[in-house]
Amino acid sequence: MATNYQEALEKGWATPVAKDTFTFSEDGKPHFVAAKCTHCGTAVFPAVLRCPNCFKADMTHTPLAAGGELKSFTVVRQGSPDWKGDVPYIIVQVTTDDGVKVSTQLLGCTPEQAEIGMRVTTDIRPLFNDAEDRQVLGPVFIPA
Repeated sequence: MATNYQEALEKGWATPVAKDTFTFSEDGKPHFVAAKCTHCGTAVFPAVLRCPNCFKADMTHTPLAAGGELKSFTVVRQGSPDWKGDVPYIIVQVTTDDGVKVSTQLLGCTPEQAEIGMRVTTDIRPLFNDAEDRQVLGPVFIPA
């Protein structure tokens, strides 16, 4: 599935929700992209220009581990007026296997199936269509 999204991005049929949010490995698997401070080693997602720990502007982009553990979640049952996706949806905080905290959507399970401590993996999925009817792709987690 990720390979199709990679091709769609390359050909302009789809667009990322934000620049430098995700990348694909050589085997086509998606990885979230964090900013890692070259001074103190702090990594954050989404990528930022300045380290929130030491405030240095020495950040490099680095792919995150594909797996993680669900630490917290909430179920949104009514979207904002601008929300174009389905409801209910699940917003999660996951600690990746390399220790970075990531908040995004959990897809592939119902709110009743989401559990603290469950293993999840990264994926890229269409979130909505833009004004040009291209799929807007964003980073999400799915059950492992």
